[in-house]
Amino acid sequence: MYRNGDGTPQDNVMAYMLWNIAVVNGYKYAKGNRDIVAKEMTSEKILEAQQLAKEWMEKY
Repeated sequence: MYRNGDGTPQDNVMAYMLWNIAVVNGYKYAKGNRDIVAKEMTSEKILEAQQLAKEWMEKY
């Protein structure tokens, strides 16, 4: 949804964050999707998404 803006504003950082959480939780197709969106992101945005994923995982 965040990747394409389906029903929500398009946000690659949020898409990467959610796919990264899915990868950590063993969803095998999430890595490919995460890597696709990463190609459109700067390294700074990827680091931001990784930090958000880390914070989310610590909280939940």
